[in-house]
Amino acid sequence: MLRRLTEPQQERLTEILDEFLRKMEGGDVQDRSELIAAHPDLGEALQEYLAKLDELNRLVAGEPRSSEIIGKQLGDYRLVRELGRGGMGIVYLAQQISLDRMVAVKLLPFASLLEPKYIERFKNEARAAAQLEHPNIVPVYSIGQDDGIHYYAMRYINGQSLDQVISSNHQQTVSGETLALLLQQFAEVAEALHRAHEYGVVHRDIKPSNLLLDLKHKLWLADFGLARFQTDRPLTRTGEMIGTMRYMSPEQAAVPGAEQVRQQIMKKTLDYYQRLSRNGGESIRRSDLALTYSRIGALTEELDSTDAALEHYVQAQQLYAGLDTHELDSSEVRCVRRRQAENLNATGLANTKIGRLLEATAAYEAALAIQTEFVGTAADQNEHRVDLGLTKNNFGLLLQASGEIKKAEEIFSETIALLKKAADEDPKDIRALRGLGAALNNMGSIQIAENPKLAKRTLLAALDIQLPMTSISRYRLRASLDLVASYINLGNALSKMDEWAGAEEYLTTK
Repeated sequence: MLRRLTEPQQERLTEILDEFLRKMEGGDVQDRSELIAAHPDLGEALQEYLAKLDELNRLVAGEPRSSEIIGKQLGDYRLVRELGRGGMGIVYLAQQISLDRMVAVKLLPFASLLEPKYIERFKNEARAAAQLEHPNIVPVYSIGQDDGIHYYAMRYINGQSLDQVISSNHQQTVSGETLALLLQQFAEVAEALHRAHEYGVVHRDIKPSNLLLDLKHKLWLADFGLARFQTDRPLTRTGEMIGTMRYMSPEQAAVPGAEQVRQQIMKKTLDYYQRLSRNGGESIRRSDLALTYSRIGALTEELDSTDAALEHYVQAQQLYAGLDTHELDSSEVRCVRRRQAENLNATGLANTKIGRLLEATAAYEAALAIQTEFVGTAADQNEHRVDLGLTKNNFGLLLQASGEIKKAEEIFSETIALLKKAADEDPKDIRALRGLGAALNNMGSIQIAENPKLAKRTLLAALDIQLPMTSISRYRLRASLDLVASYINLGNALSKMDEWAGAEEYLTTK
């Protein structure tokens, strides 16, 4: 069947079946006829593999032919009953015959043999866990293959997964003593992860279902199926989704090459917010609905078009403008007003992109009026100072594009002073640092025409901030783009001063 498909079709088939298994694991059963209809060129292959999956499920779930798996002996282990299942395997309680003890044995589902990488991942899981020694990591005893079935044996943890515990106790009040115990348990899991990192193993799929709580209330870290060894060759293609999306770390979603992952995340997030907005009139407050529309706008702008995004920003602004703040306490008012200013700033940026400069100016001025209220008065004024600085920076760019150079220079000067003060108060504030670097670059771009020597000093100051950002920022691709902009402006300033060697270095080598 696979030989009749092109390589892109084979890859797409794998992704479709991956997604089907992940949804099935989470209890979301897809309509198979709709799935096949959605991919007509893969219809025959999908039917065949889904039929094989059904056969596997009958085999391992105790349906008509349960005797073929329950009681089966794999190497030194006799399977007793199923404990659980997931996208990377099915776990059974088993008796280790030679030592007469109960263990957990994980089997690789036959359907996962579609690509060799699944066997690699399965073995990777066993190797990763086997080399780790920590009292909160489930130890692996052995790995093997018998009768075409890949398996490995590990310690049997008698208890529940954390997601099951949460589900059964979600309405109970947590006492201070229980909370202290939970915090201690999570500290132990964090220590276990740290130990894994010391061995060069990164788990990459930390979630409640992979944390096991035994009868003595001890948490165990399990399922290293998606773990990565620091020295291993990669088992994934560039941009391939690794781990469970809702538990994915920001670092995983923000590295260069993960654009496809980010798009998938954004599309799912956009779908969530759109459903939330449709039900918003009945289920959420007006201020929350305004925030929802603002977030829909931001996602739409990145995924689709600026024009479409503006409609959502305008809807959000109408909701913010109609709020009765008398119903809110002072901290809630400040939070709502801050969100309103953020939406106005986004509106200004979007209008600038499509050339509606008057509308952009009005949006920026409204945002600045709100943000200026809180600087010097709020307890968290440094955050408000950064908000104000970032909006001023955007407004300065608009003025520069409109030819109002002197006004833009004044705005950039105010921006630099604000963000420098914010960065001095909190040297780890990435927003303040990135904004300050951008403001210095913008100021330098203006200074090139009349004072290239001053522009050179300003742009070197920008680079002093931006160079470290490429290694410490969570969004390194964006930080790199900021750096490129400053390199270009610095190259132009040096060429204006007839420093051709330096200009060539920054415009080409860098």
